[in-house]
Amino acid sequence: MRRFLAACLTLASAFAAGSASASTLAITHVNIVDATGSPPQPDMTVVVKDGRIVELGKSDAVHAPADARAVNGSGKYLIPGLWDMHVHTVFGDWLPRNEKVVLPLFVAKGVTGVRDMGGDLDVLKEWRASIAAGRLVGPRMVVAGPMLDGPVPRFPSSAPVADAAQGRKVVDDLKAQGVDFIKIQSLIPRDGYFAAADEAKKLGWSSSAMYRTRCARRKHPTPARRASSTSPASSRGARRSRIS
Repeated sequence: MRRFLAACLTLASAFAAGSASASTLAITHVNIVDATGSPPQPDMTVVVKDGRIVELGKSDAVHAPADARAVNGSGKYLIPGLWDMHVHTVFGDWLPRNEKVVLPLFVAKGVTGVRDMGGDLDVLKEWRASIAAGRLVGPRMVVAGPMLDGPVPRFPSSAPVADAAQGRKVVDDLKAQGVDFIKIQSLIPRDGYFAAADEAKKLGWSSSAMYRTRCARRKHPTPARRASSTSPASSRGARRSRIS
């Protein structure tokens, strides 16, 4: 396991450095696991140009271009990048920023993409730009920024919503700040919830971009809870006190 993690970090570092200094990367003599259920393919070479795989095959048939940055993958494994679809990487004083540990750990585990479901937007945007420029080792990031919550939010990195007008305004503001989707927490009032969902739809976000956190199950649900079950962001599971 240590050897596998070290290999992941080595290859990820090569990709990060390559994006800043060289347009072509060649990983040679590596074992490929393609995640289709097929057996590992031994002694393969993969050529990546401008962030895209342009050639792969047996190492005796595919040769690294002369200008490529070469990484010897002998004894190591190369897999498709994994995505973690629910993370919080920087979250107020609950999760202070620590890009030197948090972001490389994702890559060490083979996670090359994450969906950050609520966090400090300025920091997330800074990290995302640094990763794209090759200055920082980390995954691709799809981010929500502050979570929409009730007038008195439970969590840090939240935007309070008291009514429909405020729900629309928060969505508009977050869109202007460059978030990729919005996350709605459980204390938001009914009119604010549906106004936010409607505004997000008008701005071109698909219904799958909406996320409704887990709510308490009740024997006789309120109209808001009955309605939310058919909304673009459905309610799921039991309410929890931890981050969700």
